[in-house]
Amino acid sequence: MDTTPLGIRYPESGDDVELWNWFRWLAQDADALLTDADAAGNGPTGIIAWHSRESSTATTTTTEIGAIRLDNVPVVAGRCYRVWTNQINLGSTVATDQVIATVRYNEGGTASNASTALDYARWTVGNATHTDKRGISKLYRPSGSANVSFWLGGRRANGTGNASFFANAGEPLELYIEDLGVVPAESASGV
Repeated sequence: MDTTPLGIRYPESGDDVELWNWFRWLAQDADALLTDADAAGNGPTGIIAWHSRESSTATTTTTEIGAIRLDNVPVVAGRCYRVWTNQINLGSTVATDQVIATVRYNEGGTASNASTALDYARWTVGNATHTDKRGISKLYRPSGSANVSFWLGGRRANGTGNASFFANAGEPLELYIEDLGVVPAESASGV
């Protein structure tokens, strides 16, 4: 079976040839658009920085502790980045405590628990020995071209227990920075 560059098969006997010609055109046009965007440097470049932590953090109460920090991540004004984690295993020693994991950034220095929050995930611990997992994913548009520092931290938000990130080789804690390409002008207004 013959296929287009995007893997769409060509028509076979009995197929609607007009429909298949449209699909073929669509696939070739999409392939050309992707090629043009890449050639112009406007397309996504994919993951540009990441870290995988395979050990648990120390415990904390209401002071945010760091789990991962990515320094000197090169970002370019006018491009969009997705900052995301895998499923975070942040728990507490007391069931019904609330925990919060936060991704922060600093465009002019080293990120810390005092840096600007990009996004967070907050949840109630259902069981002190088997924690729930949550992920974080947020779009980031830098204010200018820079080497940015990103931070993933966590703490107990409410309750009385000690919070910590759990991680090991089988369940690592991961933070990714992904280049999504050039940001078009905003296309809508608030209503």
